[in-house]
Amino acid sequence: LGGYAAEAKPDPRPIPSATVEDAAPADAISERILRSTYRVACFSQDLYNKAGVLVVKGRPTGSGTGNAIGPRHVITAAHVANGIDGEQYKLDVFGTGGKYERSIALTLVRTGESAVDIALLESAEDLPHYLDFKLADSDVNQRVFNVGAKLGMQARFISFGTVAARDWLETGGWNDSPGVKEYLHFADMQIAPGCSGGGVYDLRGRMVGIATRGAGEYGVALYVPATTIKSFLDAARSPKPKPKPKPEPEPEPSATGIGDAPDYE
Repeated sequence: LGGYAAEAKPDPRPIPSATVEDAAPADAISERILRSTYRVACFSQDLYNKAGVLVVKGRPTGSGTGNAIGPRHVITAAHVANGIDGEQYKLDVFGTGGKYERSIALTLVRTGESAVDIALLESAEDLPHYLDFKLADSDVNQRVFNVGAKLGMQARFISFGTVAARDWLETGGWNDSPGVKEYLHFADMQIAPGCSGGGVYDLRGRMVGIATRGAGEYGVALYVPATTIKSFLDAARSPKPKPKPKPEPEPEPSATGIGDAPDYE
């Protein structure tokens, strides 16, 4: 070999093998948030039959994600609920594995003003799952995640991101009113169709916002922050002010008048 030793071939190494273990159980925070996230839809037609049974027919005029913040109350985005008088609403309950179980009727309690894309709905019965509802502010560079009921899918989706900015944005509001500005937080996560109205949470499971819209081509999600949610709920809990009583009309002056001279005999 010309004085050179042949290079020894390396011993072949076995290809690593592995077994597929069972999925790790979801932590308690994630499990409760997922179960408390529902699909919400509104309809312009009556959802009940003559016997008073909930029978959903036709296409919804709006749909998205709702978050149960208590046994009977659900919060979502106002543009999901539309905020139109006469609309009827329903909520879909999903069981294990995302399987549809049943629908529950909802009524609209309140929608935010044009610059507040939030709506509060009330359920006709106790919901099977609801959040350990806590609000927290979010700051730039903080990790957050959104949970939503993706359109056309019987499942809930989670999208993670980082808060990039907090600012006023001229959006026209949720009902397209010219010149309206909204105070929103921005995060680099995806908001898929149907996930509008879904909660945005910090890593401790506290709600930091409600997803309102996304710029898909930029991978940016916009959400209503917790401070706005708190103000909205505080206003919803406050009793509506009683209308001021109309002032009593002043009595007509007498026929004689105040300045009439007294009669003298």
